[in-house]
Amino acid sequence: MKKLLKGKKVLLEYDVQKRDRHGRTLAYVYLEDSTFLNAHLLEKGLARMATYPPNVRYEEVF
Repeated sequence: MKKLLKGKKVLLEYDVQKRDRHGRTLAYVYLEDSTFLNAHLLEKGLARMATYPPNVRYEEVF
């Protein structure tokens, strides 16, 4: 992640909630080249899918 994101700007897209019950930011991340980072990490096997209603905007994409 450091190599992929260092010095880059990203766009954060929020779903229904901006934070979870632990205060962590919940966001979909887009890189400068429009890569949907959340989906990219799943495709590469570097992440696992987890959805927590009501934040399910891209559940079908994942």
